[in-house]
Amino acid sequence: MTVAVLVKGRYETLAGARTKSVGPNVLEIEIPMTPEIMKRTRRGGQAEDWDGAMFLVNDVEAEPAVGSGETPTSVRVTVFFLGGLPKA
Repeated sequence: MTVAVLVKGRYETLAGARTKSVGPNVLEIEIPMTPEIMKRTRRGGQAEDWDGAMFLVNDVEAEPAVGSGETPTSVRVTVFFLGGLPKA
């Protein structure tokens, strides 16, 4: 799936981001904390830094994200979709 995050009014694609379904309308997105992503998104490497971020997954906008975890190399956020999950 293609994952993008809203940055200053534009959606920026997050190369290497992976998604996992965790509920009927819920995805968990794992975002690699590469220097490029950190610079382009201007967000930190902790889950709380991503609270409220707006994501677009396969051209479907999610509700604001909630930071849900991190590893030394990535951050995980959880997002909810009102109309069901985006098609793969």
